[in-house]
Amino acid sequence: MPTLTTRQLKQQVREAHQELRALARAVSWALAQLDTVMQAPSSHQRGERIAGITNALDLANDKALHFGLGESLPAIKREKQRLLDVLRKETP
Repeated sequence: MPTLTTRQLKQQVREAHQELRALARAVSWALAQLDTVMQAPSSHQRGERIAGITNALDLANDKALHFGLGESLPAIKREKQRLLDVLRKETP
């Protein structure tokens, strides 16, 4: 592994901080949207809006993992699959 200069390390910290801030904004946005959507009566349109919100949140999370933490795309995919497997086992 190559040794990084102080400047390079500071740049990596700034980039990680930016991705974390973007993720926090996305979470706040998603929570506000879900709060509004959940007050509406159950409908197909409401379900589609919830799906859109969760997709946007999933993308923001992927960006933070990849660009902020340096996770590889295959590693992110494996972790998602592991979580889905756990959820399937827990759901009757």
